[in-house]
Amino acid sequence: AVPAGTAPVDTVLAERLQKSEQNKAAAASLAAHIPALKKASAPAAVLATMETRLKKLEDRPAAAAAKPVNGVAASVTVLSVAQLRDAVQSGEAYADSMVSLRAIAETDLALKAPLLILEKQAKSGIPTLAALSDGFSRLAGKIVAVGGTSTDSGWLDRAVSRISSLVSLRRIDGGGDPNSVETIVAHIETRLGKGDLIAAVKSADDLKKVSGQAHEIAKPWLSRAKGRLNAERALASLHVHAASLLAPTKE
Repeated sequence: AVPAGTAPVDTVLAERLQKSEQNKAAAASLAAHIPALKKASAPAAVLATMETRLKKLEDRPAAAAAKPVNGVAASVTVLSVAQLRDAVQSGEAYADSMVSLRAIAETDLALKAPLLILEKQAKSGIPTLAALSDGFSRLAGKIVAVGGTSTDSGWLDRAVSRISSLVSLRRIDGGGDPNSVETIVAHIETRLGKGDLIAAVKSADDLKKVSGQAHEIAKPWLSRAKGRLNAERALASLHVHAASLLAPTKE
């Protein structure tokens, strides 16, 4: 029987168990008391349930045990990620939108890697897809002109290339020689028009196989485009992690 003036043993155990589920070390300590509690007046069914819950805590992997369980903290993380995503997508500087996530990352280490990627352009901003498309269109003529001129070209060839870069005398349907700079540039523009930045970047990288000069002209644009792709991947990683914080823990 439970001594007079003390709380029922199952109530005490329940209170300690609730705390233990947030602290695996405490759970191990509490488990040691269960044999003695079985001799007290706690209902067998209650103790059996608590034993089961403690066993799950003890068997839970360390990564799962460290997972945030605070619903408020999870909601703040989700909101902060959404605000950062909108700021990045605007094309403007987004350093101020990273402040709260930097603080959260001090205890949620899964945020650190994607935030490090986003830090690189936080003060300047990430170019939008529309800006990248417009930027490449302005470069296209020059890339084709340079790509079609070799170092030993005569003055006439160089003059024709110079004129073509000024007035954009080039095919834009991508129907020419598949290994020509002109065709690759047309493919890049088509893919950008469809919003497929990954394919556009891959095609731009292929320029170096055809013309080192053309690739050099495209390099600054490529750097900006790859910066956007890296930012998109980092944002996707943050989004997945934030969503996982709201999902029920599988035990």
